[in-house]
Amino acid sequence: MKQRTHQPESRLLLSEMLLARARELGEAAAHELCAHCPEAREAFAPLPCSKWGEQLQGRVQELAAAVAYDAPESFVAQIGWARSAFKVRGVCCSHIASSLAALSKVLARELPPEDFALVEAILARAACEPVVSGCEGESSLSSDAAFSAASAEFLVAVLEGDRLRASDGVRALQETGVDAALIYTEVLAPSLCELGRLWHLGEISVAEEHFATTTTQMVMSEVRARATPAPRDGRVVVAASVEGDNHDMGVRVIADLLELAGWRAVFLGANIPADELAGGVRDFGGDLAAISATLPVHLRAVEAAIASVRALPVRVPILVGGSAFGQCPDAWRAMGADAHALCAADAVRTAEQLVPRSR
Repeated sequence: MKQRTHQPESRLLLSEMLLARARELGEAAAHELCAHCPEAREAFAPLPCSKWGEQLQGRVQELAAAVAYDAPESFVAQIGWARSAFKVRGVCCSHIASSLAALSKVLARELPPEDFALVEAILARAACEPVVSGCEGESSLSSDAAFSAASAEFLVAVLEGDRLRASDGVRALQETGVDAALIYTEVLAPSLCELGRLWHLGEISVAEEHFATTTTQMVMSEVRARATPAPRDGRVVVAASVEGDNHDMGVRVIADLLELAGWRAVFLGANIPADELAGGVRDFGGDLAAISATLPVHLRAVEAAIASVRALPVRVPILVGGSAFGQCPDAWRAMGADAHALCAADAVRTAEQLVPRSR
C-alpha cells in the first residue's frame, strides 16, 4: 500500500509539519465544513466554526501520530470512538465523514502530492469506520466472579456520591485478607476503566466523573496505607505521565504496586515535561523509568521523554504503557524503550524482569 512506502524520516517530517500547523489546518477545515454542510454547522451552533475547529485540530494531531508511527489503525480507532460518542449524544454520525472530507480538501491544497496520498488513504479508511464494536455494551468491570460484585458495588457507591460507602466496602474486602495488589487490579482499576467508558458514552457527567476519580484516589491511598509492603530491596522506579497527558491514575497504580513489591516508587504525576522526567530519574537515582501515555497524540511526548532519559550518563531501563499504545503496538520499539506493558499486573512482571532483585 502506498502509505507504507514512506521512509521513517519523511513520515516524521510530515508528522512534525501536521503538529506544527494543527490549529491552522483544523480551523481551515472547520470553515470549509461550515460553508458547505449546513447540517454540521447547525449541530454545533451557536459557535460552529470554533467547536468544529477544536474537533478538527484534534483530528490533525491524531493524524500526525498515525503518520509518525506508521499506524493508520490508531487514527481509524479514534474516529470509531468519535462516532460512538456522537451517536450517544444525539449528533448525526455522518457529520464526521463530512468533517474528514473537509479536512481532506484542505490538506490536498496544503501538502505535496506524495504526502497527501499518504494522509488521504488514512482519511478515506477512517471515513468508513463504523461505531466502535461493543463500546456501548461491554463493561470494563472484572469478569472474575470473586471480584465482580466488589467492583460493581464500588462503582455504584462512587456514582451515587457516597465516598464513605465506597471506602468502607473496600476496607471490608481488605480486612478479609484480600491482597492489596488484587484490590488495585481487580476492583479499582476496572472501575476506573468503566468510568472512562461511561463518560465517553455520555452516561455520566463531568462532575460525576471527577468525584469518582478523586474518591478512587482517596481509596487507593487508604488501601496502600493499610497494606504491608515487602521489605525495601533498594530498587527505585520513577513513574509519570508525559507532557500534555493529564491522566495519571494508571501509572499511579503501577507505582503503588511496585512499592508494595519492595521498590521505592517516586510518582511524579501527570503532564511531566521530558527534561523534568529525566531529571527526576537522575535526582532520585531511578533504576527504572515507567512512562505512561493515554492517547496516540501523546506518543511524540513519550519519544521525547525516552530521548531525555537516554541522554543521562547512566543507562536506565525504560518501561512504557497506557492506552496510547493500543493501536500502535510496535511504537515503543521504534522509540527506543526497553519494554511495553499491557496492564498494571504486566507492568509489575516486566519491571521485575528489567531490574532483577539481586542487588
